[in-house]
Amino acid sequence: MTSLPPLDRPKASGSGEFNTPAEPYLFDAAEDLSPLLKQGRSIEPLVMAIAFLALLQPLSLASPDVEGSAWMLRAVSLANSENSSEWLIPGISEKLPARFLPPGITWLQACFLKQFGVQNYWYLPLISYLAGACGIWWSWRLVRLLADSRMALIMVVMLSVHGQLFRIVGSAAPWALCWALTIAALLLFSLHLKKSPTFWSWRLVASGVLVGVAILCGGILPLALIGPVGLACGLLNQIPDPRSAYTASPPAPTLATRGVWGTAVVLLIAGMLGGWWILFTTISWGWPAFQSWFTGQFVHTETTSELLNLHDFVATSARLKARHTWLVWTAPLIGWQILGVLVLVNWKGHRWPESMTQFVRPWLIMTMAIGLAGWGFVIIQDNEQQLSLNMWQTILLFSTTMLAVIGLESILRRETRGRALAMLSILTAMWCVWGIYQNRHIRFTMATASLFLLFFAVAAGLIWWRTIQLHYEAQRRRVIKVVIASLLAIQFVWGYVMLERPQEDVACLQAFTKVLSSAAAADSVCIVSPQGVVPPQIELAARVAQPQARISIQAEACEFTDSSPTASHLVVEWSRRDRKGVFRGPTGHMVESINEPLRFRGRRLLIWQIRPQNSGVSQTTTRLE
Repeated sequence: MTSLPPLDRPKASGSGEFNTPAEPYLFDAAEDLSPLLKQGRSIEPLVMAIAFLALLQPLSLASPDVEGSAWMLRAVSLANSENSSEWLIPGISEKLPARFLPPGITWLQACFLKQFGVQNYWYLPLISYLAGACGIWWSWRLVRLLADSRMALIMVVMLSVHGQLFRIVGSAAPWALCWALTIAALLLFSLHLKKSPTFWSWRLVASGVLVGVAILCGGILPLALIGPVGLACGLLNQIPDPRSAYTASPPAPTLATRGVWGTAVVLLIAGMLGGWWILFTTISWGWPAFQSWFTGQFVHTETTSELLNLHDFVATSARLKARHTWLVWTAPLIGWQILGVLVLVNWKGHRWPESMTQFVRPWLIMTMAIGLAGWGFVIIQDNEQQLSLNMWQTILLFSTTMLAVIGLESILRRETRGRALAMLSILTAMWCVWGIYQNRHIRFTMATASLFLLFFAVAAGLIWWRTIQLHYEAQRRRVIKVVIASLLAIQFVWGYVMLERPQEDVACLQAFTKVLSSAAAADSVCIVSPQGVVPPQIELAARVAQPQARISIQAEACEFTDSSPTASHLVVEWSRRDRKGVFRGPTGHMVESINEPLRFRGRRLLIWQIRPQNSGVSQTTTRLE
């Protein structure tokens, strides 16, 4: 009787299935790993420590920024409301601008404020911090699953020093949470493809649930990362498993089939959980609502400045261009990202594990294409769409960092020529020069850091080129490690220095909120500002300090024609120069200033209290000093 040949697993050149792991880390070559990476799962606490500690500094600088305050306004309005129906469309009853913001982060923040009090809205960035740290941890597990532990650890380090991640974890905006949920969904989906030979598993269902929650928190951001998974799996060139010829049972579904099917299931579950909101807003508000969700443009008003007033008070900020320019945030990584693109274009199948070769390459390319297309579309349509720009920039966070990891890993594997490294260093230096130009009005310390980075980028190219000629491998590796560690440190400094530190504005907001809270409960709060536009931070502080008052925003003056004799009011004046006009209070009321002038974003901030007086007069008039 003839014996059957051994059922060996097919080579990496044909099969698209994930290999069966024999060790905790699948694709690690024993001779190519440091002793630390050989520890297996025991280094997981180290990865978590890196993730949580690296983001502590951005959290310590967190303050109510423009974008975060725009989202927190909804949450505070919801927490102060006693009408449960307002939870369906948060903030509409408060006559806020028509913002089709995803409601998930508003619900989460409102629950936080209900539990701990609206006065603790300063701590809402904690949600983004926890999400960002968990996103780094889950990215470690995802890259380790798809590649090897060294690339996963490099990914952790890259994300831990990334300026864009610094920015979104220091804000109350939902992008960090949405990004983390999407990474978790990708991890569960990849585990389903690896460990489940069938079409269904609990990981697939959980992935769909997470995508649905992420859609409610951040719009279409998850779809831009999840959708290409099915397309990438569909492009895989599958070769039948030879073991199927020796088994009577039908062959198991291939990776491509399970990937396409799984993507459809994930999108179906996500559509049922998160698509109802898109349908509801489309029915209620028509085509503009659907268009805002489809393109990521969440703001639809006659003038977009009604929401964020970018032309007025943000445009004067020295950091506006850095906020708009995503490439400035990643300038020190530009060279590695370009090198990663070159590696993707000249992909060598024998060089990578089979899952990386056949799955990650098309997925990264399509994800980058979608992210860049959406980002460019928003910039072409309207440069004021800061909410939309941040969403698309966050889409690019994982994929561009992965490109940098691939480029850096090719250097560590000694597959890059010295001339190419020198050229990439020069390109990086050019991006840094552009970053200096974009931030040419910022303080001296930032310019100094940028110039230092420019100098080091050029020097790094020469050092890399020289290390290629070294005869001793140990010496060459030592030089490369020093250069890489230095550039990572500079990337951390770059991202950290570019974070906004509005200490004066933060102190002003705290004092402003304290004065408003200590004042007697008012029936209304009128905010006076040129053009009738105020920063969201001021409106947010007013709603927190006077939750029962009606909030109105006026351009010139506040008239209280319908005020009752016993009603009290507060008037907040935010103006660039001292006004010389006349302020008129209602009949039988007196007007007095209750605080010393404060300075917020270069303008004077005053609070006037209007309260009844015992001896009525026909009209009270006070000149603003």
